[in-house]
Order: sequence, then C-alpha cells, then structure tokens
Amino acid sequence: MSTAGQTVSLSSVAALETSSASAPKRKAPAQICDDLRAYSSGEVKIGRGQFVKGKISGSGPLFIDGRVEGDIDIPNERVTIGEHGVFVAHARKDGQFGITAREIVIMGKVIGSVSASHRVEIFQSGSITGDLETPRLRIADGGFCKGGVNLREEKRDLREGAA
Repeated sequence: MSTAGQTVSLSSVAALETSSASAPKRKAPAQICDDLRAYSSGEVKIGRGQFVKGKISGSGPLFIDGRVEGDIDIPNERVTIGEHGVFVAHARKDGQFGITAREIVIMGKVIGSVSASHRVEIFQSGSITGDLETPRLRIADGGFCKGGVNLREEKRDLREGAA
C-alpha cells in the first residue's frame, strides 16, 4: 500500500503519526477497513502515478487507479478501473478483448474492447470507447459508452446447477 509516496505495511497503518508536516496523515477507520478488505481478498492495486505496460494475468481482483497499456486476462475475478484509472488495450484486429474478467467496473477511462462473463458496470465518471460483451450491463447517468454492445447469455457454472 502506498501513502504519500511511501510504502506502508498494513500493520502500521493505524500507527501513522500526524505530528510533523512531512508525516503521512492518519487514515480514517473506514479507509483502514477498506484497505484490510482489499489486502485480505488478495486484490492487487495499481495506484495513481503508476504505469504498467504489457499483459496482466492471474487469479485475484485487480484495481487500477494508474495507467495500464496492454491486455488483462483475469477470467474468474473482478477488474475495477478507478476514477483516476486509464486502461488502453493493445491495438488488435483478431477479435480478442483488451480486458477479460468475470466482472468489469469502470469508474475511469477504458479504450479498447472488454468481455465480462458476469457483468459490466459503468459509473457516472466512467467511459469506454470500444466494444463490450457481457450478459449484464449497467450504465449510470453520465456514464459513457461508444462502441458495439453484445449482451449474451450468461455462462452458468456447472456447480451452481448441482446445488
């Protein structure tokens, strides 16, 4: 976790001092809880001011509040583009998607095609320029979407039917 350009472990978040002007500010309890939930869920965060270029793949939620250029392939998890986040997919003509995930939440800017097996949600501050494919789509008032939309049937997990 980064705080004012410094790396801080979660165990020391509550102990941050505010006595000097150069010391990081104490976080509110709600923010500490959010940070702990993100840490315990295995969420990876690309923070403001950070830039990643290339392919990101793995298992675990991803939160982007910086800039990513390339491809994201996390098919069983959520990818969130934060309010300050920018995702630019590699240029392609092969029908592949820039982001492939279970859920895609867009609060920032996405340029490129996305595919979600469960849902795509575009917040008021969010925008996507590119095609999207998903069984569920929610666009808040003020959210922006320019491109093709393919609402397809959701692929059900075989384990869900066995319950």
